Amino acid sequence: MLFSLSKQTGKLASIIEEIVHIADPEKILLLSVTYNYQLKENIFIKNPMKDYSGVCYDLLALSEGKDAKTLIEQEITISMRLRNQVDLHLHMMDVHEFNRLIKAGDEYFRFLLLNAFIPYDRGHIPLEYPVGTA
Repeated sequence: MLFSLSKQTGKLASIIEEIVHIADPEKILLLSVTYNYQLKENIFIKNPMKDYSGVCYDLLALSEGKDAKTLIEQEITISMRLRNQVDLHLHMMDVHEFNRLIKAGDEYFRFLLLNAFIPYDRGHIPLEYPVGTA
């Protein structure tokens, strides 16, 4: 089981590396991960084992200073390069627009910010956190 999980973590790292190589984002947010697994039982082993057979990542990449067309082109390029390796749902957005929506009180983007895991942060542009959180 640990081998399967570390293999999946390595897969996420290679996906992030590819996104950084192509799009040079400011931040990448991991919105969700969906695993497919199968329980295996053996009469000689007390605990059943989980065999992870697939995974789907949902990521939001925040880039600086790119227009909507460029973001869509980068999203398509990344998805095409990784289509045979992993099931990926990639969304790209301008980091300043994301911050503007957070500052404006948009509940959806506030929820994303407060609940997503940030596996990559270039560190140049801080995210706007809603008032009363930190």
